[in-house]
Amino acid sequence: MSGYSFALNHSWRIRGQQLAHLRHTWGDAYDIGWDEEWVARRRDDKGTIFAATASGLEETLKLDLSIQPMSAAIRRAAEEWWLK
Repeated sequence: MSGYSFALNHSWRIRGQQLAHLRHTWGDAYDIGWDEEWVARRRDDKGTIFAATASGLEETLKLDLSIQPMSAAIRRAAEEWWLK
């Protein structure tokens, strides 16, 4: 495997791990994906967030929920998930 192929494969693996973490942590409140940039769409349809990095997206999600809390139904689902 060439150095370029290894680096490319490694970056996709890291991105996949980051995506899994974000979906696991924030998936009840946001539909999260990556397509040349990180994207999180609120499940209550109150907006979409874009970020250049996974850590930047996570920080923005924290801020978003502090400013605009999620609906009671989504909050209950998230709380039930965390209590498992």
